[in-house]
Amino acid sequence: MRGGHLHNEVLIAPLEAAARRLGARTRLEHPVSVGTRTLFLDLAIFIGLHRIAVEAELSPTRIPNDLRKAIAFRAHELWIVAPNAQRARVFRRALKVPTASSTGTHVFVFTQGQAAQRIIDSFPFRT
Repeated sequence: MRGGHLHNEVLIAPLEAAARRLGARTRLEHPVSVGTRTLFLDLAIFIGLHRIAVEAELSPTRIPNDLRKAIAFRAHELWIVAPNAQRARVFRRALKVPTASSTGTHVFVFTQGQAAQRIIDSFPFRT
């Protein structure tokens, strides 16, 4: 998987494991066609027909690209996962995206702990 230890092992891997424990299908480095390019989501979560795109970020500069990937993936939700609350606040301030009604994708900015809790709260069933 691309990215360093913080990106892969601290931010993404625990979310992937939690989603799988709750019965979701997951895919790390999920390919998405954006125009003529193939880009990769850090993590794709599939719960039935519900699709969640998860992107771990350390800087707000890649957020517009994350949104393009999520829209191309036809994600119901895009989760931008920040390493800490301060970075999450920076990302929320920098985030200027169309509303979910125009893209079909709801955008959330979480710390890793908040994203893990969202998995538990959103998908309380166990298989």
